[in-house]
Amino acid sequence: MTQITGSPFAVGTDPYSVASDPGGHFLYVANLVSGTISAFRIDSSSGSLSAIASYSAGSNPISIAVDTSGKYAYVANSGSGNVSAFSIDSTSGALTQISGSPFDAGSNPVFVVVDSSGKFLYVGDQASTIYGFSIDSSTGALSGAAGSPDSVGSTPSFMSTIQ
Repeated sequence: MTQITGSPFAVGTDPYSVASDPGGHFLYVANLVSGTISAFRIDSSSGSLSAIASYSAGSNPISIAVDTSGKYAYVANSGSGNVSAFSIDSTSGALTQISGSPFDAGSNPVFVVVDSSGKFLYVGDQASTIYGFSIDSSTGALSGAAGSPDSVGSTPSFMSTIQ
């Protein structure tokens, strides 16, 4: 590996999770202690990053996921028990909070993942629970999925989807 020019790149305090849009144009970092999301544009030829802006999230944003369309970003806020939802500007990569956000998601959500269809968001809560949400494809807003939440083994710490 060769270090990318400009690396390391400045982010908020205690960067904890990173996600990019499916097209590889933008990169988002959840900064746990500063309560922010750092947004970057990815240079397609060099991989270097250019800062877009920093956005406020809930308390202790610990995990971030971008939906399969690249239109929405979701952040698990472990300190405030909710998920912040943002729309992504397809040209600039800027984030705008979605109406109704943040959405309640247990007492200590630690991971978010969007399923491969882009229709559902799952949130792992350290209280041994998985919360499921339907994603409104036109607004990005979340609504509780039927049968949610589900109890799982003790203290889930990571989730993934099959692409």
